[in-house]
Amino acid sequence: MESTALQIFRDLDGWQVLALLVKAATYGASLGAAGGVMFLACFAYLVSEQEDHALRRFIARIALLAIGFSVLRIAVMNGMLSDELSGMWDTEMTQMVLKSSEGVATGLRVASLLIIAGLCWQRLRGIGSWALMSAAFVTSTSFALVGHASEVTMQFGLGLLPQMLLCLHLLAVTFWLGSLWPLHRSTYADDIENIAVTMKRFGRLATIVVGLLIAVGVVLLWLLLEKPAALWGTAYGQLFVIKLFCVALLLALAAMNKLRLTPQLLGGKRVTVLKLRRSIKVEIVVASLILLATATLTTVTGPAN
Repeated sequence: MESTALQIFRDLDGWQVLALLVKAATYGASLGAAGGVMFLACFAYLVSEQEDHALRRFIARIALLAIGFSVLRIAVMNGMLSDELSGMWDTEMTQMVLKSSEGVATGLRVASLLIIAGLCWQRLRGIGSWALMSAAFVTSTSFALVGHASEVTMQFGLGLLPQMLLCLHLLAVTFWLGSLWPLHRSTYADDIENIAVTMKRFGRLATIVVGLLIAVGVVLLWLLLEKPAALWGTAYGQLFVIKLFCVALLLALAAMNKLRLTPQLLGGKRVTVLKLRRSIKVEIVVASLILLATATLTTVTGPAN
């Protein structure tokens, strides 16, 4: 008998709860840092010198936070494997995890996050901007080295196709979700016209990014699930439906911002700024739920279940 999403949640033990929470936090902090870099690259000409400084400091801090969560994730994996609290810092267990694909992904992520933190703190431009974008790319795509896409690659002999698709998916997610906090900060600017132009440009870019996100997501879902019935007949499918519901809600909020609130901003209605700010806050909450759902999908269940 197939397990359901409710049974999965009911059967979670302490280690699994801790693991999925730490993984969701790792996702959020890592994609926040990488997405912040992408936001600066796309909107630098619209950001004041003071705001540029504040954003770079924020990106540096969240990159360091992501490093902390990445290291903690390795420790939690050690604890899960040994089922003992003391096992979290066991040297042999740590070496075993670090030699796996998870260790490689974590190493690449930590190295790229260190580059992001250092360059943002020093506020280097020119060659530093290229290094920042490269580091953001590595941070985002490091998650493609582990998880169900890599399992599908090995099981069905599809080469690098699933992981390449996942890389595109991750880059799209990073730009979209990672831009939410910088966008929220931008609503505190005094120049309402600048806020409107920023939102209009983001809306145009997001249309392309979301289109890519959906297209790649559909293909990945088709590769991961054997048949459509698995969406409601398995715990993995049911959890995926919950995630899709959150994504649909996020899309609805984004559409409202683009089609309703942005035109009002362009018309000079300052009261709209407060509505936009609240809307982006809700988007951040929904985005957090999506990351938590993703962490659950990749921690306690899988397509084979």
